[in-house]
Amino acid sequence: KPKSFRATLYPFGSDLEDEAHALCRWLRARKFNLQETIQMVNEATEMRRIPSQSNFYPDPKAALGVEPSVYVSQYPQLYTGHCKLGTPLFISKPGVL
Repeated sequence: KPKSFRATLYPFGSDLEDEAHALCRWLRARKFNLQETIQMVNEATEMRRIPSQSNFYPDPKAALGVEPSVYVSQYPQLYTGHCKLGTPLFISKPGVL
């Protein structure tokens, strides 16, 4: 698969998430149906194509000023897409701190 497909699989960077966890996250979203999962990743890759061309997704280390793993360890929360109703999905793990 092209590099863009892999970048879609690892939106947080492969240093924060190993291959098994990244793939399982995508498979769970489609109830472990491989064909639907591949289709979903292809659609997500296409959606990221235009913003990526205009550098919409900056280098996380440069944007944060620290390694992403350090930031996530201090602020265990993130926006990660949208729910079925279209509202932003926010994940927060305050008990981790």
